[in-house]
Formats: sequence, C-alpha cells, structure tokens
Amino acid sequence: MRERGSSRRQFLTRTAAGVAGAASGPFILERARAAARELVVCSWGGAYQKALRQAYFDPFEKATGIKVIDTSAPEVARVKAQVESRNVEWDVIEAGTRWYSVLVNQKLVQPLDMKAIDTRDLLPDAVLAHGIGHNIVSQTLSYSTSGVKGEPPRGWADFWDVKKYPGPRAYLGDVTYALEFALLADGVPADRLYPVDVDRAFGKLAELKPHVKVWWKQGDQPIQLLSQGEVVMSPAWNGRVLAAQDKKLPVALTWEQGCYSPSFFLIPTGAPHVEEAHRFIDFTCKAEPQAELAKEIPYGPTNRKALDLVPTEQRRRLPTYPDNFKVQWALDGE
Repeated sequence: MRERGSSRRQFLTRTAAGVAGAASGPFILERARAAARELVVCSWGGAYQKALRQAYFDPFEKATGIKVIDTSAPEVARVKAQVESRNVEWDVIEAGTRWYSVLVNQKLVQPLDMKAIDTRDLLPDAVLAHGIGHNIVSQTLSYSTSGVKGEPPRGWADFWDVKKYPGPRAYLGDVTYALEFALLADGVPADRLYPVDVDRAFGKLAELKPHVKVWWKQGDQPIQLLSQGEVVMSPAWNGRVLAAQDKKLPVALTWEQGCYSPSFFLIPTGAPHVEEAHRFIDFTCKAEPQAELAKEIPYGPTNRKALDLVPTEQRRRLPTYPDNFKVQWALDGE
C-alpha cells in the first residue's frame, strides 16, 4: 500500500508539474528566445551614441530581452557594400534627411511595416515610408570660447570673416550643409537656398579653403578641435556642442542660420533581424524614451508628448525650442 501510495503521489506530482510546464512553457520558451535575440544598430558614435545607449538601447533590452549591439558609422558606401554583397551586418541604421533620399533611391533600405510602429504622436515630417525620425538635430555654427574674442559670431558671414575672427577653421568634408552655409555667407536668404547654386557655393568655398585646417567627417571631430584650440570655429551638431559644455569644455554655438532636420531610423535591405528592428523603432517612437534622449543630449523629440517630460531648462537647449527654432532653416534632403 505504501508503494502504491508513493507511486500515486509521484504520478500526481509529475502530472501537476507537466500541466504547469505546459501552461508556462511557451512563455518560458519565448523569454528564452527573446533573450537569445539581438540586433545591431549603426549610428554616429561619440557622445551621441552614448546617449542612445542610455535612453534607447539599455531600456529596450530590459523591456524586450533583445540585446542591442551598437556600432558606427553608417555611411552610404558602407551600407551599399553590405546590401550588394548580400552580407548585411546591420539591422537598423541612422541617417538624416540628407541621406534618406539617397538610401531609398538606391534601394538600400526597405519600406517599413507601419502596422508594427505606432506613429500617432509623431510630427508629420518624422514619418516617412522607409524611415522614422526619432529626433530633430541641428548643424550649427560653433566656436571656441577661448579662441574667439569679443562679440560671438552670429552667422556664416562671420565664419568667413577671417579678419574679424582670425584663426584656423574646421569645415564639413561633405557636400551637404557645406554648400548651403557658403551661400548663406554670400548673402543668399535661407528661403532661397534651393535649388542650390552649386557654382556660386563653390566659389564662396574657394575663399574659405586657405583657412580650413581640417575637413571633418566624424561628428566628434569639431568638439575635439575646438576644445583643444586647434581651430576657432567649425560647423558642429548642436547636441555634441552642448554635451561638451556640460563637461566644461570651452565651446559654444549660435542658433542663427543653423540647419535643422529629423534623424531617421531605417532598416537596410536584407537586414537579418527585421522583426526585432521594427520593435526597436516602435520603442523609439514613444514619448518616454525620446524625453530621456533629450535629457541626455539636447536634440528635439519628434513625439509631441515628449517635450512635456523634459525639464524646462533643458527644453530651452533643444533645436525645437521656439526661440531657437525660429532663427533656423530646414534642410531639403531631396
């Protein structure tokens, strides 16, 4: 009788465990699969990528169990090489308005499944067929506070004025922004920049060329050059300048004649983890993560509800703060 009772108890114990396992099994397996999932996000490095890690990558990992591996930098040539070789290493790439059309026209990024992304609270300019803009960034005239004496520069004509503001410059090693800033320095109004007068812009750049010490390619370069006193002025991303100020580095910017544009997350054609990529992009559309990013680095959220979650003092440092926004102009990526 003892053996039969013991056997019966063992049977009931095993059966109960089996039922419980069956009930929780899919959940446990799903969690196990999620923990094993990963995606690679390619952005622009430096202080900006550290802010992405804090506001997006780590919270997304915690919420989903999907590991985010981040790398840099998603130049078009690198994206094209991966897509054409059918050896795509990146699941999500970041690109501004200037590269969006290039990537789309060359079929290097795929249309997004908008059913998987909640865009209801986003600004209209941030929602495109192949990309979602998660913040607004500005390319600004930035300068060394130790190298520039007297009145700060107020526009691109001052940048070109090497007599009033002597010292070497750094400038964009990239055609976008470079031509528009040259035209602004030559007196073209912001609302008449497009279509770009290329010959006039290069003529103005020829004046500046002898004074350019570095033609920069990476977003952290201007900060290094300005803070170390190697140059007195450079175009630079607003967020990197203000992040450097927080570290007490001798750099500053002017919003006058700055250029603003959304920064988009896109999925390369042939990306290996498309489902996870959509989940990540959807996560970055939410107000809370965008507000956290704006706290970490001062770029403007595209979610209308996010601004209310940003402290007032930090809000004043954003490109989309009304006083800053009204003296800037929008980049025409097409």
